[in-house]
Amino acid sequence: MKRIIKYLLLVVFAFTTSILIYNHFQNVKVVDVDDDTLVLKEKKDSGVSVSIDYTFDKPNVILNPYGSSPLMALVTFRTKKLAAPKVTVQGKDGSNNLVHTFSPSKVHILPIYGLYPDYDNIITIEIEEEITKIHIKTDKLPDDFISTENSETSDSSIHFSTSLNDQYTVVYDNYGEVRFYINGSYKWD
Repeated sequence: MKRIIKYLLLVVFAFTTSILIYNHFQNVKVVDVDDDTLVLKEKKDSGVSVSIDYTFDKPNVILNPYGSSPLMALVTFRTKKLAAPKVTVQGKDGSNNLVHTFSPSKVHILPIYGLYPDYDNIITIEIEEEITKIHIKTDKLPDDFISTENSETSDSSIHFSTSLNDQYTVVYDNYGEVRFYINGSYKWD
């Protein structure tokens, strides 16, 4: 008889525990999962076609190609022979330029970082002795944008900043000017 009571208590305990566990998992909220930012970028990059219609003299300019960085553009074009484009994003005062030389290629997909907000940015692309100038007009900063950097520094570096209160991740130049920001709430170590 004692053995039957033990088995009966064990069955009741198992049944009760199962109900409690089931109810617990029914009340757990599901966490929203966003796609990885780099995976989304790779998907969009693979969809960027560089038509033969776009040349060094008349490149294709895509402002904010990933939908998350309004002060960034992609410039695409083809060249008949291998070329290593040198890109200069001209600073407002003529001395705070951002310069980068890309690897040689015939198909060029050039990310352009460091554009000023609410400004007609001038981008210079050089290949050997030839120069092309592009104007990229950007929108003003969002109304909820709070600038945290505003002091001029003496070095020629850029400064990354992220806020603790769901503000934007921002890049400032050495004059305290916003040169890049990311839409969305990202936290960095």
